[in-house]
Amino acid sequence: IRRDIPICIAATTALLVVTLFNQDINRFEGIILLVGYIAMIIYMIVSYLRLRCKVRENIPDENGMIVCDRIGSPFVLGIFRPKVYIPSTLNDNEKRYVLLHESAHIKRLDTLWKPLAFLILSVHWFNPLVWISYVLFCRDLESFVVFSFGNQSCELS
Repeated sequence: IRRDIPICIAATTALLVVTLFNQDINRFEGIILLVGYIAMIIYMIVSYLRLRCKVRENIPDENGMIVCDRIGSPFVLGIFRPKVYIPSTLNDNEKRYVLLHESAHIKRLDTLWKPLAFLILSVHWFNPLVWISYVLFCRDLESFVVFSFGNQSCELS
């Protein structure tokens, strides 16, 4: 998991530098674009490291999920070997639904698409349409998984 971030950052940085210096823009605009990009990447790295600290103390579950006391809601972490993290407060019925839900994210490769979308947002941070697209994309990821279960969510309640 830790190797995923530097590879993505290196590729995006190379793309950004080539884009900045191949276009006919002045130096000040290029510096502003680069500062915004670096700020977005720093935000991504700090968020990732804070999350890793929260899930450092964990207990593997019999279903393959990882139980943590310091998280508030379930999520998937990892691009190449994603793992499902759940709070310790969930009962067995909730765990079953969470496993189905998060497995659907893994099968759809959402753990790859969402960081890629954030890297695109990082490069085009100055464009409000890209921000709107990113927010709608994240909503669509969740909506597709929730609606793909149909009435199963009602049965699990």
